[in-house]
Order: sequence, then C-alpha cells, then structure tokens
Amino acid sequence: MKINTSTSILIWPFIFPLVFDIKTDENGDHSWQIVLVALAIFSGGCLLAIAPRFRANLQLKKFVSSALYVTLLGSLFTQFAIQNDFANYLRVLLPYVLFFLAYKVGVSAWHPGRRKLIEDTLVNAMYLSLVFTLVAGLLAGGPIDQVRYHVVSPVFLGLQGFLLHEIIVARRVKLMYVAVLVLSIAIELLSVTRSLLIGTVGLFLFAIWMASPNVLRFARSVLRATLIAAIIGAVAGGTAVLASPNLADMWEQRIFLFQQDKNGIDPTTLTRVAEAQNQYDQVTSSLSSTVIGEGYGHPYRYAQEYISELAPYLGQARLDAMSVWEGGHNLWVYQLFAGGILFGLAFPGALLYGCYRCARSYKRSYRSAVATQFMRNSGRHLIMLVGFILTTIGGNPMGQRFSGLAYGLSMGLMVADHCRGIIASRTDAALNRESQTTSIHTFNHQELHSEI
Repeated sequence: MKINTSTSILIWPFIFPLVFDIKTDENGDHSWQIVLVALAIFSGGCLLAIAPRFRANLQLKKFVSSALYVTLLGSLFTQFAIQNDFANYLRVLLPYVLFFLAYKVGVSAWHPGRRKLIEDTLVNAMYLSLVFTLVAGLLAGGPIDQVRYHVVSPVFLGLQGFLLHEIIVARRVKLMYVAVLVLSIAIELLSVTRSLLIGTVGLFLFAIWMASPNVLRFARSVLRATLIAAIIGAVAGGTAVLASPNLADMWEQRIFLFQQDKNGIDPTTLTRVAEAQNQYDQVTSSLSSTVIGEGYGHPYRYAQEYISELAPYLGQARLDAMSVWEGGHNLWVYQLFAGGILFGLAFPGALLYGCYRCARSYKRSYRSAVATQFMRNSGRHLIMLVGFILTTIGGNPMGQRFSGLAYGLSMGLMVADHCRGIIASRTDAALNRESQTTSIHTFNHQELHSEI
C-alpha cells in the first residue's frame, strides 16, 4: 500500500507542472521554468525508482528502450565532437530526456489500478493544457490573426486522438468527450492552421480503421464517423465564426495564398523547405557530419537558394542575420541533422516501429480472446502517438517540454499494454500445452489400465 500511495502522490507533480510551461521572452526570467522542469524530473525519477519491472524478455520493449538510449547517449558523443553551445544543447535535448523518462515510467509493470491512475492523470493534464494554452493565448491580447499563433496546445492532436478513440472506436459517447472535441476543433479553426486540419482528418480515418475488424463494421464505422464529424464540425464551426466573423476570409487567404506566388508555394511552406534544405546540406557536407550529425542546438538558417524568394516576405536584413539553434520544424530532417545516420534515425525508428507493431497486434486482438483486454487498452495510446506523427506535418512536437513528457508516457503505456498482451498469450499457450499433455497422459493411463 505504501507504493500505491507514493505513486498517487508523485504522478501529479510529474505531469502537471509542465502544463503551465509556455514559451516566454528569451530575455525574461526563466527561474520558474527551471523549477517546473526540476520538479517533473525529480518526481519522474522517484516513480521510476518504485516502479515494478517486467521479468519476461520482451522484444518490442527492448527495441524501443535501446533506440532511446542510442538517441540520448549518441547526442553526448556528437556534442563532445562538435562542441555546440552547451546551454543550447541542453535546451533542445530536454524534451527528449523528458520523453525517455516518461517512457520508462509508463513501460513499467504497474498494477492495473496504478496504471489507470497514471493514464487518467495524463488525460486530465492534456485537457488542462488545451484550456490553459487557449486562455493564455487570448489574454496575450491583439487581433485574432496574431493570437492564433498562441492558442494551440503542444499535445493538440494527441488529445484529439484520445477523444476520437473513445467516441468512435470504444463508443463511449460522453458529454465531456464531445464538448472537449468541439472546443478543440473550434480552436483549430481559429488558429487557421492547415496542418492541424489535415491531422484531424487523418485521426478520423485512423479511428475508423481501428474500429473496423471486418467489412460490415467498416461501413458502420464510416457512417458513424461521418455523422459525428458533421455534427461536431457544424457546432465547432459556428462557435469559431461567432468568435471571429472574418474567419472564412482568413481560411480562404490561407488556402489560396500559394496561387499568388510565382512558384506556387506560400511563404510558410517555403520557410519550412528552406530550413530543411539547409539542415540537409549541413549534415551531408562531410562524412563525419553524415555519420554522427551536427548535434542538438547546432545553428542553422534558410538555404541560400531560397533567400531571394523569401526576402520580399521577411526582409533581406533579417535573413542575413538569421541563426537558429532551436529544434527544427521538420522532426524527421532535424533528427538526421542532429544525430546523423548513426544516432539520428533511432528515435524515429522506435516511434514508427512501435506504432506498427502495436497497430498490428491491435487488429489481431479481434481474433484473440486472451490478449484482447491488453491490446485494446493500448489502442488509445496508439492513436495518440499517431497524433504525434501527424503533428510533424506542420511542426516538430519535440520542441515543447510538455509534449515530450506526455507523448513519452503514452509511448510507455502503449508498449507496456502490448507486453502484457504478449505475456498473456504466452501464458495461455503454455497452459494449453500443459492441458493437452495432461489429457494425453490420462488417456494413455486409462488405456493401459483397460488392457490389464
């Protein structure tokens, strides 16, 4: 009971402090941010110290853990080789450290009651992050076309994935879930962010796939999801229009702005391409850079071939003085840029392979009565991590501290549920073999007795 009480006390300061960790002025006071991060790391370390371990040799858990170790330890090797600014290195690496710590906490063999507490605390923190980010963005003041950059939670698509799982896949249509989903879509419309809209559509499609073990259920899931999307979209759209009457004009400008550019690319997309191109050029400039990368916190800028096209939008002086060290907007390119082939591919590989294995096991669980409970539990975290992947369409989810913490915990819980399903299947298979062996021995004994 002591461990259970400790878990209940520690899980709140582990997750909740970083909900309030928002971006501030670079030259402002960061002492409160240091306190929040220190509290989260200390609580996570205590949870990890009391967490029970899986005794079985589990392939997926070993693979993901090894890949994360390679990412973190490899970053140290690259840092010593490249000698980037150490403060910048720590700032960029911190979300990965929190991801790893949260993963290790989540992948432990918690009692079902403790596991549910951890999961519920994570979901409540994501709720709070959605509301707090919205309120903080609105209180910042200014017109909606400026405020829209500050109203989106760092775990936005992850939370939407959880809500869609509960409503479409698990069919738990609660007022709380519907209300939060409506609020999230209204925020999405107010933010005028195309990548978020694409991500939401992708989550709807993935939820339909998860809820469809056969063709008949697929048709029903499509119809159900279409009706839900139409109703929720109408309510959220009406709410967003009331908040910003010129919202339709903003979306029209956002969607069709690229047609006014001679290259058919809007400025936002052009900056993302120019940034990724410069990172790619740097990491492929030498053999050593290609192998071990340039390191986290290494400066980059826009590629030279795009400067003339960006100058009318950003100004030549600003482009000439540009030098950025934060994590890049493209997660996949930035991982290669920071860690090279040797260390940079491990994190994306762990994420994609983990989701693939758990998705495959989830679909197979429809045919397995033993592992169904555990595999179905992993479903809500699977779709949350799909939200993480879809977030990379428009940005790097590992640029935020709370994002790293939340998605790392979700990754750990998903892998842990997958491991429980594997252990349950192995145990059931062993019991079946033992039962068959006992039946054979009993039959042989009766046959021998009858002959005597």
